[in-house]
Amino acid sequence: MRPNCLSAVALLAIAPIASAQLRTLTFEEAPLVAMPNVLGISIPLASRLSDQFVTSHGIRFLSGSDFVAVVVHNAPTVSPPNIIGGSTGQGSLTYNHPIVIEFRDTANPARPGVTDYVKIRGDGMPLGVGTIAMLVQDPQGAQLARIDVPDVGPPGTSATLEYAGPGVSRVILSSNNGTIGFDQLEFETVEAASLGSVYCASVPNSTGNPGAMGARGSAAVVANALRLDAWQLPVGSFGFFLTSLDAGLVMNPGGSQGILCLGGAIGRYVGPGQVQNAGMHGAIALQIDLARHPTPTGPIAVQPGDTWRFQAWYRDLVGGISTSNFTDGIVLQFI
Repeated sequence: MRPNCLSAVALLAIAPIASAQLRTLTFEEAPLVAMPNVLGISIPLASRLSDQFVTSHGIRFLSGSDFVAVVVHNAPTVSPPNIIGGSTGQGSLTYNHPIVIEFRDTANPARPGVTDYVKIRGDGMPLGVGTIAMLVQDPQGAQLARIDVPDVGPPGTSATLEYAGPGVSRVILSSNNGTIGFDQLEFETVEAASLGSVYCASVPNSTGNPGAMGARGSAAVVANALRLDAWQLPVGSFGFFLTSLDAGLVMNPGGSQGILCLGGAIGRYVGPGQVQNAGMHGAIALQIDLARHPTPTGPIAVQPGDTWRFQAWYRDLVGGISTSNFTDGIVLQFI
């Protein structure tokens, strides 16, 4: 594992370790088709980079819209001729809107992923003033680092933004001089970001896939920073999370199509805002408060050393008949 590297000087010494697989995107890869470098014009569909590489590389891009632009650049670049630029909320090319790069689990793109190394280069046309920056975040959205590099040098100079350290789930690229164009992204293999382990399997729902869940953030009670995720749910279905100290195995409870993996006293996350719609991506997520952990007799505080189990319960429609199902169950020990 590399040490965290936050300064421009320290970054010069970074080299990928032999055991890690380094991935590279130059933005010339198929099926991308670069657009002309004309600010303000609508970004063609073929030039919109979003989630084309999410299952192969575990990475997706967004800006003012849920995509960035692949652009033919007229200045020298690290890997000519293409760079990426931002998008406005209306889908037009801009260089003054932040670019967001998210790492996702390749097997389940609705689930966040993490990498231990990320590097991207400037567009090869420094303005000579200001800085470009990379904000690095973990799966919880907490800041791991902010790296600022002067946007200076002769034409052909490409500033380098680079970070090495565990748990990188998202980077945000920006500048304070109104120019955001980037080239040649490098990163290490993306892995799923999850805590705990699956102890109980689920059965397929109307999508043909079994619902799944995970936990991310921190298992430390003092941090109170745990988020539950469920995915592979039917589009537009409603669901909520369950929790218990005890495991169970109940087939088709209450006419459900699934398996209840919890036993004993089962708490439900059904407070304001906790029953959620899976939307078009078939996923729900909930930031939980460990100081108010639900039980049938009222909320309690989770204690270090506790082992809790979690599962999501959601609505489904099978053969025109309304029913329900469950995700798999996970078990997590708190510290």
